[in-house]
Amino acid sequence: MDLCLTLTEVQWGLTKDVAAVVGSIASLVAVAAAIVFGWLGLKTWKRQLRGTTNHELSRKLLVAIYTYETTLNAARDIGLSSDELSEDDASKIASQTGESNRFAFTYSVYRTRLKSIEASLVPVRAHLLEARALWGAELEGLVAELIKMKDEWWNVARRYSSAMNPAEDSETRELYAIAWTQNRGVLYESDQNNEFWDRFQQHLSRVEAYLRTKL
Repeated sequence: MDLCLTLTEVQWGLTKDVAAVVGSIASLVAVAAAIVFGWLGLKTWKRQLRGTTNHELSRKLLVAIYTYETTLNAARDIGLSSDELSEDDASKIASQTGESNRFAFTYSVYRTRLKSIEASLVPVRAHLLEARALWGAELEGLVAELIKMKDEWWNVARRYSSAMNPAEDSETRELYAIAWTQNRGVLYESDQNNEFWDRFQQHLSRVEAYLRTKL
């Protein structure tokens, strides 16, 4: 009887130890599993957040760039209207006569259009700063080619206006006239020569291709 009791006590103690060990292992496994699943969940969440951020920034950049595209192309409208001018500018121009009036009107309209183009580039530049922080500087180089097209257009518009400026001597005005005439396809859309806008679309296609990888 004593032997049986002794064996029973020993087995019961051993059983409790084994149970404690098994319980500890189970707890460790549970903790490890929680850590692994938590890490996987965090990694998935970060990936989803990064994907959402990239998508939203790409969308905003494309919309801003398309707005710039539309504004620049609108500035190439061959027709000039006094409705484009502010009341102050229109009043100043009206006080002038002859060639001075014509020059002031033309220059003021194109200057107003340039301001509209610059305004459309404000969100583009702001989004590019965020893009550089997330993706590096590659996109800035691609968009810079688009922005250069605005400068090219303005140089021709300025020469076109200066060619009718009575304050310039005849020789200088002639040089301005030659310069803008050779680039009339930049100043306004031309059926005979639309090389300027074709180049713009080529640069735009590269920007679109880059941004669509982020969508």
